[in-house]
Amino acid sequence: IEGENVKIIDYADFQYGSIYQDVAYFYQRLENFMHNPIFRFRTIHSLQYAFCQGYNPEIDTNSPIFMIFRIRHIINNLRSILIGNTLKEGERLLFYQKMFNRRIIKRYLQWLSRICEG
Repeated sequence: IEGENVKIIDYADFQYGSIYQDVAYFYQRLENFMHNPIFRFRTIHSLQYAFCQGYNPEIDTNSPIFMIFRIRHIINNLRSILIGNTLKEGERLLFYQKMFNRRIIKRYLQWLSRICEG
């Protein structure tokens, strides 16, 4: 703890690499809350901004490297949904879960199309 700042070191998952790996992962995890209608977009965006500022104020969420890591995390999420990684063995999705997953898949594909075309 330094003044009003708190820094955490995660030794359990330590590895060398780009800081954008972890930052983009957590940023995307927060973004996933937007799939749930009880969360407000503005609140999620505020949390994403605060996290990035707290991690490193120089992080640019519009930079190409940040976007590459976001794309990676979205593709991983899509893969998990499509292969059923979120299910326990022998478990099946209920109708409303299938509908929810279709909505998420549609949003992810729209976002990927928009980013890759831009």
